Amino acid sequence: MGTLTVIPSIEKSFALNDRLDLIPHLDYGYARNLSTDEEAQVYSVGVRTEYHFDGMTSKNIWVNKLVYAGSRTFESDQQDTYVQLLTGFDYSLGNGFTLWDRNVRPTFYALTYWSHNGIDYIEHWQDGTSDEMVFELGSTLWAPEPYTIMMVDVDRIGIGYQQNAFGHVFRLFAGSVF
Repeated sequence: MGTLTVIPSIEKSFALNDRLDLIPHLDYGYARNLSTDEEAQVYSVGVRTEYHFDGMTSKNIWVNKLVYAGSRTFESDQQDTYVQLLTGFDYSLGNGFTLWDRNVRPTFYALTYWSHNGIDYIEHWQDGTSDEMVFELGSTLWAPEPYTIMMVDVDRIGIGYQQNAFGHVFRLFAGSVF
């Protein structure tokens, strides 16, 4: 593990119709590079849409997201920002099973996103060398009624396999896929 990050978030969901939600959000948190002990504040603001569709169950979503994010280190005052565009889906694989007195559903997800920091965006785009695309496939266990772990509600745990500009990464997470 190279970085420890804790990012609390606030968001509000607005139902545009019975299948489409608009969800703006604001994140602000803390990150620490475990190799260098550098600490930073991290933040983002953005909006996502969730389109709910039927499949094996009625709990499937297609997500699109636009995010502006950044960071600032405390000691050296280095700053960085970027923009991210994301699209993906989370597909429920049936009604699931019972685990510790709660219903849990396995899901399959796929996502892709593109992000850039704007510094060399135009040059990369023009010469076709942009490698900022990320592709990820994974699976989760989703609990419609969350588990409370150390005063935190957790409704999803998952593992994903990601291909990005740095190579291949396995991602373990708790919370939202997106």
